[in-house]
Amino acid sequence: MWEKLLEALASRSPLVVIFIGSSLFLIAAVGTIPFVTPALKVSGIVWQISLGAMGAALVLAGLLLLRREPSEISSSQKKRTKTAPLDRSYPEDPRLSLIVPPFEPGRYATVKFPEKPFPTAFNWHYTPLGVTLVYGKPFFVDPVFDSNMQYRGHRTIDIHPHPDNKANVEEVSADVGSVSVVHFLLSAGHGRVEHEGIPFLHKSIGYIELQFAEGDIQREDLILGKNVREWAPGNMGNLVRSLDFSLARPAWVSHNQHYRIDMLSIHVEDGPKDLSSIQVVAKFEDDPPKPMSLPSIIVSSITCERG
Repeated sequence: MWEKLLEALASRSPLVVIFIGSSLFLIAAVGTIPFVTPALKVSGIVWQISLGAMGAALVLAGLLLLRREPSEISSSQKKRTKTAPLDRSYPEDPRLSLIVPPFEPGRYATVKFPEKPFPTAFNWHYTPLGVTLVYGKPFFVDPVFDSNMQYRGHRTIDIHPHPDNKANVEEVSADVGSVSVVHFLLSAGHGRVEHEGIPFLHKSIGYIELQFAEGDIQREDLILGKNVREWAPGNMGNLVRSLDFSLARPAWVSHNQHYRIDMLSIHVEDGPKDLSSIQVVAKFEDDPPKPMSLPSIIVSSITCERG
C-alpha cells in the first residue's frame, strides 16, 4: 500500500504538498507523531497551533497547484500543436505517383490492348502501373510478365514503319459510346532529328485514326517534335527532345530525367460520337530514299472520355 502511495505522490508534486500538509495537521491535532516507536509527543499548545497552521497552508497550496496543473498541461499541449499548417496543395508533377480514387465509369473508359502471345513491353521497368491519373484523366498501365513471372515492363503498342514505307497498322477495338475526347499516353522510339541523312524533325512518322460507328473517320498525324517525341531523351545522340505543349503535354518522367511519356488528347470533331475502333498507323510522311523502319510509335495506354 505504501509503495503505491509513494509512487502516486512521486508522479504528482501537488499531492506531495497536500500529503505533507495533511500529516502536519494530523500531528498538530493529536499532539503526537503516529507510527513511530517510541511515540514522540508535541509539547505545548503553541507548537500544535503552529504545526496545524503550517499543515493547513500546505494543504491549501497543494490544492491550488492541483487545480492549475490540468490547465497548464492543456496550454502546453496547445503550444506544441501550434505548428505550421500542413501544405496540401500538391504540385502537378508527373513524376509523382498519387493514390488514385475510383474514377467515374460513366465518364471514362480505358481501352484494352489486343492480347498477344508475346506482347511488346515498355523498355523501362519503373513507370507507374495499374490505374494512374494524368492531369486528372485515368489511364490503365498494364504490366507484362514473362513465362517465369518476371516483370518485363508495361504493355505497349510499339510499331515500326515497313522498310518500303507501307503502312504498319495496329487496330484496337474500342466500342465506347458518346466519346468526346480520346487520350493517349505515347512516345517515339529512336526519335532522331535525322538518321542516315534522312530528316525526321517536324515530319509525320505515322497517324492515329478514330473510327466511329457512323462510318466516319478522324485522323491525327503524329509529327516528331510537335505532338510526339523521343521516349529516352537521356540517351546520347541527336534525339528529338522538344514538344509543342499546345498539342501534347508531359505525362511522366523518370526520377533520373532519362525517360518520359507524353499525353496526347484528340478531341472528337462534332462530338460526342460512338467510337468503334482505333488504328495506330506507322508510316512516313514522305517515302525515304532508302529502306528505313525508324522511328517507331509507342502507345502506353488509351482512355476515352465521354461527354
